[in-house]
Amino acid sequence: MAAPAAFALCSSAEQTVDALIEIGTGLAHRRPLPEGACALAFVSAHHADDATALSAGLGDALGDIPILGLGCAGAFCGLALDEDGPGMAVVILFDTAAQVRAARHQTLGSHTAGALLADGPYASLRILSSSPEALDPDNLLTSLDEAGAPVLGGLSVFAPGADGATVGSVSAPWPATAMLGLGEHRAVVAVGQSTAPVGPLRTCTRVDGPRVLEIDGRPALEMLYQDVPRPGPGGAPTPVFANVAADDDGLWVTQHVVGVEPATGSIVMPGRVPAQASLMFSEMSAEMARQDLEESLHALKESIAGQRPEAVLVFSCTARREGLLGTPLYDVGRALDLLGDDDVPVVGGRFAGEIVTYGARTQLLNYTAVVAALLKV
Repeated sequence: MAAPAAFALCSSAEQTVDALIEIGTGLAHRRPLPEGACALAFVSAHHADDATALSAGLGDALGDIPILGLGCAGAFCGLALDEDGPGMAVVILFDTAAQVRAARHQTLGSHTAGALLADGPYASLRILSSSPEALDPDNLLTSLDEAGAPVLGGLSVFAPGADGATVGSVSAPWPATAMLGLGEHRAVVAVGQSTAPVGPLRTCTRVDGPRVLEIDGRPALEMLYQDVPRPGPGGAPTPVFANVAADDDGLWVTQHVVGVEPATGSIVMPGRVPAQASLMFSEMSAEMARQDLEESLHALKESIAGQRPEAVLVFSCTARREGLLGTPLYDVGRALDLLGDDDVPVVGGRFAGEIVTYGARTQLLNYTAVVAALLKV
């Protein structure tokens, strides 16, 4: 017998209790959910003060199934929710091998959490909800990469459960990472980035983890100021980015320059920079944000060759809003146009960072839209 089709429910109610009632009412005629159901709950930060009610209410509505909570700046459910308004979107998948795990970011480092999460049952796809606090993304994501399954997810902007990153019966004290492991799904992804180069192609000639000490044999900070001039007196500093070559396949990832060290002439990135990696400094560009997403979505559509996704998940940066892209819910709208139909739920949210296996390893990205078509293995 064929598995039930995935479906989504959502609410734009301002009060958490009202949103939960609306979700529960929508589920009433479907309960009890069939065996093998699991859920992703994308919850906007408007509900951050009611984590206890949220955790209990979704657990009551959905029953004893694996549930992963993802706290986002804004939730997506097709075009049904306002970009900046309160939102709660729940997508129900059917995957008999699904299981949820959570691990706290220990003081010993998040590689401890990574090892705990990776040491679990087989999964063909892992979906993460992670706190930015006390996070060591390189160790966490490397541990998960060693387990072999692709990873997808986001940095939550708040703890969407009473005790941590999950709702339902499994949780870990915040800051934490929670993971929903799926055994019968795979993801085909599109990654749309938001910056355009402002300088020439350069090489990171000396690195130390996330610190870039030298570029083209010169102090990295000197080369940054050569390509991206400092603001004049009284001028407001603008965000500085670098497009860094991924490990293989000619892929590039956008990283925010999170700090500079004038004493050493170094710049600091949010994640590890490979030795001898190619780099181009860049700036935000609405035109590039739209163009790169369009090209990536068309490539995704071509790669799935007419297969109908079970669901489409969208993990967008908090900055990818109407102010940048010119249209509310731009990323979701393009995903709907190219991948969705009335029977394919398109859900997700805006996050503080986007996580995806991209190229040879899993990356923590900034200022991107990650669109994932979920297909049965």
